[in-house]
Amino acid sequence: MLKLRILTALVLLPVALAAIFLLSDTAFEVVICGLLMLSAWEWGTLMGGLKRRLRTIYGVVSIAIVAAVMAPSLSGNHWQGAQLTDWFVIALWAAMGWWSIALALVLIYPSAQPLWRSWPAKALIGWLTLIPWGLAMIALRSIPSEQAHAGIALLLMSLLLVWAADTGGYMFGKRFGKTKLLPKVSPGKTVEGLLGGLALASLIVVGGLWYFPAASDNLAIYLLFCYLSVIAGVLGDLVESMLKRDAGIKDSGKILPGHGGILDRVDSLTAAVPVFTLGAIYWAV
Repeated sequence: MLKLRILTALVLLPVALAAIFLLSDTAFEVVICGLLMLSAWEWGTLMGGLKRRLRTIYGVVSIAIVAAVMAPSLSGNHWQGAQLTDWFVIALWAAMGWWSIALALVLIYPSAQPLWRSWPAKALIGWLTLIPWGLAMIALRSIPSEQAHAGIALLLMSLLLVWAADTGGYMFGKRFGKTKLLPKVSPGKTVEGLLGGLALASLIVVGGLWYFPAASDNLAIYLLFCYLSVIAGVLGDLVESMLKRDAGIKDSGKILPGHGGILDRVDSLTAAVPVFTLGAIYWAV
């Protein structure tokens, strides 16, 4: 299984990097919408295994909401001067609100299960999780700046923060992990792993200061949102684990050999990227 996971990752990494660096804004938006559609389809497994027709409707509505937010800026420029267009900002703050609530739900799990076990509640949670993530990916890549490829670099940095935290969490957790973080939600995660992930992600934070000198002018905000993004990534993983545990499933899908579904690979990003994008509005633009 480990070899299969590594082989799949070796295929996915260059594909992801090619999409980030080589695609036009429009093509990138199409790819993100495709990933969002697949993730919304897989979300149906978390809602009690919805039938294909209902999954399709759920995915189409998700894409329609994204399209409605993007409609005022069809040119691909989602920024007015140095400000992100209103609906994008609303979506990012909605994500912040949801992830604040999600943190409470994870911390008291399973006490609050009756509040979110119905499929309409899970459908709303899915939209609050997936739609801001898709919009944040699109908006972050299109950030205008005097620095060449600033949006691409910022998007890559947000991904590297999450990947570093995941890698550090696995390495330190496997080697030193003794104190369970939230065993009722995810028995494998440890406090030592979380600290190790934060430590490895710090290398990306320092690299960001070197690549984006303007971050030094807003250092407190930069550091706050970088580390909030890392912690949000862990929360995104925990929330999906909580929902999968409630649904009685191990993976959201089977499309990625050794990894499960698309949702299993982007769960951390769904929380981290909107948080990072919101921070980038204030320190990078």
